[in-house]
Amino acid sequence: MKEEEPRNCGDCGAKPGEFHKYGCDVEHCAMCGYQAIGCNCIYLVNGMDMDTLEEKHHDIYMNGPTREMEKKFDEVIEKLGGRLPWTGFWPCSKEAAEFGWWSKFDSVKGRWVTCSKDDPEASPDLNKFATCAKWNKEKRIYERLV
Repeated sequence: MKEEEPRNCGDCGAKPGEFHKYGCDVEHCAMCGYQAIGCNCIYLVNGMDMDTLEEKHHDIYMNGPTREMEKKFDEVIEKLGGRLPWTGFWPCSKEAAEFGWWSKFDSVKGRWVTCSKDDPEASPDLNKFATCAKWNKEKRIYERLV
């Protein structure tokens, strides 16, 4: 695996150190560490249960968060140190390399398999973050669990 050079965000064009444009698919949430566009943190901060969102807040379920909800969420994120800027590297790829997590796609098996860093097809194993790492919102980093 060769060392990558920092690059602009492939979705919104943010340069390393800049913030993503709102709605960027690549931005990660400073609260949960997951993809910001798909996490539920804005609803949780505003006291809404995702299991009953459609039933209890149908307008929000259909149209998305209100400006008031966004403002409250932004205030919480600011207390955590603000939004996460683009580093120039795909989210979690540097952490996976640091943790020694590597994988490659096995076309015969039709899935990703663990491999050595030295394998010519190796790439950071981002799938391990779901079960082997936890986001620390105070430190703003992923911590290895196992």
